[in-house]
Amino acid sequence: MKETNLKKNIESIHKKLIVSCQALDNEPLHSPFIMGRMALAALEGGACGIRANTKEDISEIQKCVNLPIIGIVKRDYEDSNIYITPTMKEIDELMEVKPDIIALDATCDIRPNGLSLQAFYNEIREKYPEQLLMADCSTIEEMLNADAMGFDFIGTTLVGYTNQSKGLKIENNDFEIIHEANHNEAMTIYDVLCYSKDRCHLSHEFVNINSLSSVRTGNLSPNRGFFQNTADFFNGKTVELRNACISLSGKELEKGDVAFKLNLFPFLPIIIRFWEADDEFPASLQILADRNTLDYMHYETLMFALTHLFSRLNEEMRNEKR
Repeated sequence: MKETNLKKNIESIHKKLIVSCQALDNEPLHSPFIMGRMALAALEGGACGIRANTKEDISEIQKCVNLPIIGIVKRDYEDSNIYITPTMKEIDELMEVKPDIIALDATCDIRPNGLSLQAFYNEIREKYPEQLLMADCSTIEEMLNADAMGFDFIGTTLVGYTNQSKGLKIENNDFEIIHEANHNEAMTIYDVLCYSKDRCHLSHEFVNINSLSSVRTGNLSPNRGFFQNTADFFNGKTVELRNACISLSGKELEKGDVAFKLNLFPFLPIIIRFWEADDEFPASLQILADRNTLDYMHYETLMFALTHLFSRLNEEMRNEKR
C-alpha cells in the first residue's frame, strides 16, 4: 500500500509546478517554521511539489502539506565545488525524514574526497536501494551520464552554475538548451536512452571504429569519405586542433601529430589520432572506440555523435582565431 501511494504521489507532479522553499542560515527567512508556512502558501498557490533544504525544514514541511518533497542538503566542502547533497553524510541526514526524492549534484565536477559520481551513486543504491534519486545536471552530456547510471529523475538545476555551462540560462528562448538541440545531438540522446542494453559496461579496450562497423553492419565505405574529409579539414591546423582538444578537456596521448582521448559522453570515451599530409601520404584520421560502444548505441548513431564532436572541435578552432 505504501509503495502504491508513493507511485501515485510521484505521478501527481508530472508536468506540474514544483516550488522551492529554501532559505540558507545566513538569509532572513531561515527557519523551519517559516519554510513550513512557505510550503503551505505554495500549496494554496497551486504547487504540486516542494523542493526543500535540510532535514529540519523538510520535517516541518511534512507537517504542513501533503505534497511530494524533493530533499537536498546544501553544504560546502573545501576540496570541491559541489554543494548539493555532496556526500553520504547528507544522504543519511535526509533519510532520517525520508523525502520522496533526494536530489544531488550529478555534474562532472570533482566531488569531496575525490569520489566519482558513479562510486557515490553505487554507495547510495547499496545502502538505500528503494530511495528515488534526482540528478541535478548542468549539461546534456551530464544528463545522459546520469540516465545511464540509473537516476530516477534528471534535472537541469545547475545549468549556468558550473564552469562547463557558464553563460547558459535554462530559461533562455523557451528552454533552448533542451528543445533546440541540433539533429545529431537529438538522435544520439534518443538512441542512448532507448537502445542501451541492460547492465552494459565498457571493456576499456579501444579498437578502430571501422572494426565495429564490420562486425555489426559489414559496410565501411560510407564512412571513408567522412573521415578523409575531416582529415583534410584538419590538415595544416595541428596547433589549433590540439588546443581545441585541450579546450574540450581531452587527455593528450602519443602516436600521431595530434592524439587525444575525448569524451563523447562522460561515460563513453573515444581516441582520435591525426597525421598531417606529407610528400607520400595524404592527411589521415584514425578514430578508436571502446569495443563495447555499440552496446550503448547503433553504429549510425555513433557517427552522428562523432559529427557533433568534430563540429565542437571546429567551433573551438574558430574561437581561437578570434
